Amino acid sequence: MTDVEVYYKVVSHINAACHIKKQNLHKEKENKIMKAIVKFFNKSKGWGFLSSSDKDYFVHYTGIKMDGFRYLDENDIVDFEIETLKDGREIAVNVVPILTMQMVKDALKDEGLYIKTIKDSYGVKKYLVVDRKGVIQSDSDERGMIFMDLVAYAGFSTSEEVA
Repeated sequence: MTDVEVYYKVVSHINAACHIKKQNLHKEKENKIMKAIVKFFNKSKGWGFLSSSDKDYFVHYTGIKMDGFRYLDENDIVDFEIETLKDGREIAVNVVPILTMQMVKDALKDEGLYIKTIKDSYGVKKYLVVDRKGVIQSDSDERGMIFMDLVAYAGFSTSEEVA
């Protein structure tokens, strides 16, 4: 083997090793479990976006881990992993709902209470807790409360930082 052939063989081994290391670093990022809040999800089309601390991620219903009809509601809190597609786009996969609007509804329903959704003067979605007669039961009066306040009202802990 000539010096040039040895040189190219060594360089190709170094490049291969660097490529493997780069792939492993990329997989470490992909396998990291992250938290996010559902920004938007279209139930009929089966896709939406999660908002995490660093950016928004596309999510398809096939990436949601739950039994039955797979969907998310706006403001649901989820854990997820990132997968990078061949074209370089990152999407959310292995999405696991942690605290959902359905959980809050179920907890309040056990007490004979229901959630009424309203929009404030800025178009922001807010929530009222009402009884069977429609009488407001929460301290928020007619102004409503944000999802995290609703979660706390229903008795769930919100101490863990999200997105």
